[in-house]
Order: sequence, then C-alpha cells, then structure tokens
Amino acid sequence: MSRIQDFEAFLLPADLPRWHVVRQGRASIMLPGSTAGAGRTFELYRPQRTLARVTAGLLRGAIATGLYRSLFRRVNGIPGAMGAGRVRWDFGYDPETVGILLGSPDHRVRRAIASYRGAGEWEVSKLGHGEAARLMLRREAAVLRELAAGGFPAPLCLGLHEQGEMTILRMPSVAGGGDSEVGFSEALGMLDHWVGDETPRSIVDFAEWESIRAALESTSDGRAALESLKGFLLRPSVSHGDFAPWNLLRSSCGKVMAIDWEWGRMDGMPGLDLVHYLTQEARLIHRLESRMALRAIEARLRSPEVALYLDHTGWGAHGMAAVLACAAYKEGAKHQKNSGFLNACIRKYFELQINFKRYNGVVMNLADAVPSAPHFLGATSPSDFGPSGGKKRIRISVVTASFRQIDHLRGCAASIQDQAGDFEVEHLIHDGGSGPEFEAWASRQEGALCVSERDEGMYDAINRGFRKSSGDLVAWLNCDEQYLPGALARVACYFEAHPDTDILFGDVILVDEAMQPLAYRRAVMPSLGHIRHSHLSTFSAATFVRRRVLDDGHYLQTRWKTIADAVWIEELLEAGYSAATLSEPLAIFGMLGSNLGQSTLLFRERRVWEAELGATGVWWKKWHILWYRMARLKAGAYLPRQARVAAYPLGQPQRRSQSRWVSGQWSFAKSDAEELRLWRDGAIEGFAKRPQRRRWTFLHAACFLTAAFFVDRLAEGDAVKGPFILLLSLFFLSFWTRLGDLIKIAVIYFVAAGYLLSERPPDVLVVRLGTFTLGAVLAVFWAASLRNIEDWMRGTVALIRRIPGPMILCDRFGKIILVNHSACFGLGRDEEGLIGRELCALQVGSDGRESPAEPVRDWVERPPVGLLKLALACELDEPLASAKVLVVGRGRYRFYAFTLVGWEVEDSKG
Repeated sequence: MSRIQDFEAFLLPADLPRWHVVRQGRASIMLPGSTAGAGRTFELYRPQRTLARVTAGLLRGAIATGLYRSLFRRVNGIPGAMGAGRVRWDFGYDPETVGILLGSPDHRVRRAIASYRGAGEWEVSKLGHGEAARLMLRREAAVLRELAAGGFPAPLCLGLHEQGEMTILRMPSVAGGGDSEVGFSEALGMLDHWVGDETPRSIVDFAEWESIRAALESTSDGRAALESLKGFLLRPSVSHGDFAPWNLLRSSCGKVMAIDWEWGRMDGMPGLDLVHYLTQEARLIHRLESRMALRAIEARLRSPEVALYLDHTGWGAHGMAAVLACAAYKEGAKHQKNSGFLNACIRKYFELQINFKRYNGVVMNLADAVPSAPHFLGATSPSDFGPSGGKKRIRISVVTASFRQIDHLRGCAASIQDQAGDFEVEHLIHDGGSGPEFEAWASRQEGALCVSERDEGMYDAINRGFRKSSGDLVAWLNCDEQYLPGALARVACYFEAHPDTDILFGDVILVDEAMQPLAYRRAVMPSLGHIRHSHLSTFSAATFVRRRVLDDGHYLQTRWKTIADAVWIEELLEAGYSAATLSEPLAIFGMLGSNLGQSTLLFRERRVWEAELGATGVWWKKWHILWYRMARLKAGAYLPRQARVAAYPLGQPQRRSQSRWVSGQWSFAKSDAEELRLWRDGAIEGFAKRPQRRRWTFLHAACFLTAAFFVDRLAEGDAVKGPFILLLSLFFLSFWTRLGDLIKIAVIYFVAAGYLLSERPPDVLVVRLGTFTLGAVLAVFWAASLRNIEDWMRGTVALIRRIPGPMILCDRFGKIILVNHSACFGLGRDEEGLIGRELCALQVGSDGRESPAEPVRDWVERPPVGLLKLALACELDEPLASAKVLVVGRGRYRFYAFTLVGWEVEDSKG
C-alpha cells in the first residue's frame, strides 16, 4: 500500500475525478472536486519549516479560489487493481468530499489519513492496510477510549471498521483552530497534566524498558549506560509515543489536544514524550546534526519550567538520562532507526559523568566511566547539580563600566541577576561618578557590588573590576548590552566540558533602542592577521576568559580608548591561550549610534596601532580580509536567520520577546538601526510607525509576476496584458516600497516584459517595451520624490520630538498628534496615552482669573492670546500644564503648537 491510488480504491467510486499533489515524483495528497473538501484535506498537511509554510499558504489560497483544479494533475477513474467501487462500508460519507494524505514512505506500516463529510459532521479517518496496521489501529482505538473515559483531551473514537485487509479508524475533525499555534509551554503543561499521582516505581517495570534494553545491550558502552539507568524511580504517566509539534492541534473553541495515538499508553514512562518533542524540533524542523541537536536539547532542558517537570516525573536533575532513554526506546522499538543519534547520546552521557568526576578530583577516561549510582548522571548544565550537590561548581564574574547610563544599566543588571543555574554570579559595577541617581539605584541593589569613583575611562574601570573579581571565569558587559536567558548556564557548561579552553567567543544579536533584532553575528574564530589588519569581529558582550588569564597579568591597555578589546584579544592569542567558539546566542549588543566602536576615534587609533605592529601592507590587508570572510561564509555567518530576543526594554521590569528575520551583516544592521530610529521618532498620525517589511514587497512582486504570465497564457500570445499588469504593480509599489527595492523589481519586470513581448514583431516589441520602460522610469522618479518628501517630513517630526523645550502639537480639531520627549518627561505620561485625545484650554488673565474651558476645535482661525491652561476634554478637573500657543498653517492644514511653561526640564531623556 505505497500508492495513494490503492487507498482511493477503498473509498471512492471508480469514475469519480480527483486531483493529485505530487511531491518528489510521488502523489502524496489527493484533493476532491469539492472546494470545502479540498480545504479540509489540506488542513491535514501541517508543515513546520518556513519555506514549506509559505508554500502551503499559497496552496491554501489556490484551494480557496478553486485554482487548484488548474494547478494539480487531474485523474479520471481509479485503477481496478483492488476492485474499485465494490467496497461498501457500514458508515455514511459523501465520496465527493473525500481527500487523502498519504503517510511517510519511511514508515514500516503503510498508512494514510482521509478527510470527508460524514453523516452528520466532518470526520477524519486513519487508514491502514495489512495485519500490522490493523493491530496498530486497534491499539490506538483502545487508547482513545481509555483517554475519553479519563477525561484527557484527545480525539473521540467514532468507530473501528475492518474490511478485507483495510482498517479504518474514524474520529471527528478538530480543524478550525485559526492561526494560533500550540507553544512549547502549553505542550509542557499538557505533559505535566498527564503525570499521575501514583507511587514512583522502578524504570525496569515500565513496558518501554524492554525496547531500551534491546537497543543498549549490544555494546559495552550501552550496557554500562543500561546499568546506570536501572536506579531511577519514575511516576507513571500517560505516554503519547509520537509527541511532536505537528501532532498538537487547537480546536475552534481553543482546546488543545494531541492526535496520532498509535504508540500511546496509559501507564507509560514519563519524560520520553518531552525529549521526543525536543528531538523532532531540533532534527526535523531546524535540521541540526546529532551533536548540535543534543546541544539544543540541553539548552531547553535547562529552563526552569522543564526542570520542574523533570523533578515531578522522577528524573530530577538528570536530563541527559531521559534523553538517552528516549533515543534507546525509539531505536529498540523500531519507531525510528538512527543509531548515530543514539551513539551520540551515549557519548554525551558519559562525557558529563567524566566532567563531574574530574570536578571532584577524579580524572578518568571513557572506559572507566561506569557509574555506580544515578545521583550525578545525565547532568546537562551547572544547574543540574542542584542543592544536593553541595557547593556551586563554578563562579562567574561580570564587570560593568558605567557613567551616566542608569536607564540602560537597569536592564543590563537585570539580565545578569535572572541567570538561573547552580553557579555563582558576581556582578561588579564600576561607575565613574554619575551622581545621586546612580547612588540611589545602587543602594537598592542586592545582586551587584556597586562602586562609584573617578577613573581614567571605560577600560580603566573594567580593569579595576577585574582586579576586584574572584570568579573562575571573567567577562565584561557594557551598560547597553544584556545577556540572553540561560547564557551563563551555557557558558559554564561549556567551560566545564572543555577544561583546556581559556577564551570563549559566543554569538551576539544586534538590536536597536526598542530591542528590535537587527542582525545575528555568528562567532567565528578570530585570526591574528585579521585583528591586526582589519578589526576584531567578535564582541566583548559574548567573550569569556578563565581566571588564569588575569593571573598571568593580561589586562586591558588603558592608553587606548576604543580598541583596547581588540588589542587585548590579539595579545592573548599571541600568548598562546586556547580559544573556542560557541555557536549559540549569548548576548545582545545595542546599536544606539553612540557606541565608541562606531566613532571616528576608532579609525584614528587603529591607524596608530597598525603602524606600531607594521601591519600597513595593503595587499596583506586584503588577503586577511578575504580569508576571514571565507571563514565566515563557511560558518554560515552571512545566511539570513530568525533572531529571537528576550530582553529588558528601557524602563521595563520584565523581558520582552521579539523575533525578526535578519542577516549577519554589520552594515545592514547599522542602516536598519538608523532607519528604524527615524521611523519611530518621525512617526506622526497618518504615517506608519515602522517601514513596510521587505518580504511583503517581494511577495507582492512575485504574485504579480505569476499573474502576468498566467494572463499571457490565457490570452494565447496577446502579450499586452502581462506588461500592463507589471506596470500597474510598479506604480502601486512606488507609493510605499523602498527606492532600492523598487529599482530591483523594475529591472526584474523589464526582463519579464521583454520575455512576454518576444513573440510580437520587432517593431511592436520595441514600441511597447519602450513604453513600459518610460512608465517604469516615471514610477521610479515618482517614488524617489515621494521618499524624499517623506524623509524630510519624518526628519522634521523627529527634530520636534528631540527639541529640549516641551511641546504638544494638535490638529485643527484639537486632537493631539505629537508630544515630544521633553513634554512626556515633564507630564510624566507616555505619548501613546495622549495621542488622539482632544484638548481643551482656558485663558488666564493678567489678574490671574481664568475663563471657562473652551475646546480647541472651536477656535476657528484666531486662538486666544496669552497664557493658557491645557486639559484633556475628558479630564477638565486635572489640567495638564500651562502653555502658550502658536498657529501653523491654515484651513484644513492648520495646526496648533503648544509650548509648555511652568517647570524646568533638567533631563529630557531624549
């Protein structure tokens, strides 16, 4: 039963037409002629990777409009190899709504899923052929009935039907949950709910143990791991067996349930579903090889919510033991065949044991790593050696140099204090004398040692912090930088697993003031030649060194004001210290426009240093830059990726998560930072706060290109409509897309128009292509003019926002359209809370008497003269401030600018 036609023969009449979706030369989806049935069928296909999701979205649109009948292959009639049309089932359904999704060809049992309108509602059925499939569906039906009796969220079994070698398990359709996906926290909550309250029992008493034993007993390392696992006591749990993101659905009422229970058990081994979920996510969605997948799984197991679940189930701090058990179970039960991943789990399992015993003074090799008890096995991070382990295994000292950056310092300190794990963090803040505001904040800090004294600059302050530190690892974090969640746990785990490493470089995500991701900077091992001739491409925010580096006298050279970090790393590498990279995001770096590393002083100091080193050869410089860029290309540093950031925005007490597709280029990040800053500060009512995302621009262009070629094909050679559609699209894009993107699209359209006109006579081709070119040039010039006007307007608005004097701007109807930073600070209110509110004003006479409040919209052309008191129309009893008014423009474009008086603005926070 490897063909979709074989399943069709059991459900469809012989003469019913249907449409096949072919993937990799194999029909994998059958869609019916009914649009509703085709839509329901395609909902069974749940892609996880981004490209597959985009493709699926386009196909859903084609199905909703009925275009799928033109895109996919139509099949008339069903081959009669299995007696099509002779099978009759004892349940009612509409054959014209039947759609089928074929199972994976890698599965031992050939299966399919069908969707159709049943006697009363839409149903989903699992189809299986042969005795193995029959036993599997019988077992799943029994599990579904037990789950329903126990009140667990699972599909309802409507019936199990058998005829010949075909078996059908019917369930109601749970599609219709909208676009809300089931997150990991919800999935983990479901797993925790499944854990019973029974007394823990030995792991060898679980049914899964036989499969684990079968997979591990064939090698000496596996037998040693098998013996170590026998000591665990676990609570029985409902076990799904194939718990993965694509097997979790949200119904139309918002209820989350798991589907595909063919491997399910009511009293299964806990933790296996969790590990299987993380493994599928790492290996199938993110396509990570075994070593990187294990590293990603370790990082997830270190989170506090997962640690609570592991403790509840009986695994405790031994996360890697659960990973090993899951990999062995899947291999032994022949659910998956991947001995390479299982061997990687065994090696990682013993590596953690070796590191633990090395820490306790016992240096050993892999052959000696036969554990006697599970109290230290499978630790995945410093936090895994919890309170029972006694003292913390490692101490990390982080130094922060501060000077009048208290707003940024709050987020920096919070990102260090919330790092969780069984390691000590020592945060030393050295302030250069910021004044009372810093001292007041420092007096309330319990997780940091704050010192305020004069110094000779940032690097001198960092050196002073280094000398006061006592950690096994040392690092520094600037005020405008933050550690990402779990960063220090990953660093501590890496240094313990690699005792010979002295310096560690990690990945960094560049962000702007609003913590919007701008670029993902992959850490690539720096070379001496590149540092000396170009720059240091790693970031201090994600650089960690061992204590022995400082004990050997290697401190920052304070004669440099901007390049001391590059000089320091060059000195350490020259001295022979061992360095490594960790391909995980550890910190964020703020692109604020005022960083020392972005100043002209940097280039002056580099020229001096290069002259001292003799690194002035132009060709050597080009060679080292080319070599290093090739290394970055090989490491995938230039590939676009989705950067996820959880950071503390200015003034916010909690981390806020944001994600964005970004590149790895510094220049792109700098340009994006400047543009986003201009769009935010230049936003006013009528203008979007953020620029249009580029991917929507190119998606629009792709759709219109497709439409042009499609129309040209329908017109049978009349190549006029296609270029007209492209020109229409170009004029539409000129109103809102970026000029650079518009030029690229215009060139693509020109080539496409030339191709569409190629069938016309030469004179017609020249005339019409010339007309298209003229229209495209006009669209580009129009866009350039429009962008210049918009940039000028945004620059003007941004200037008003940053004016030191407090100001409020409203339109002729009295609605507030702008409140600059000084006014927000003085009023103690956010601009978002004032925008769109209606203003009223009352005039204050020279004798101090106040006139009745009058709405600004009633002023017409002549506003009152003199001092006014402003208030919101809905808050007349609470005046905002005293102000003077200035009228700008007339008629429809009349605006009122209020300059607020009555207080002194010491710090506009702008």
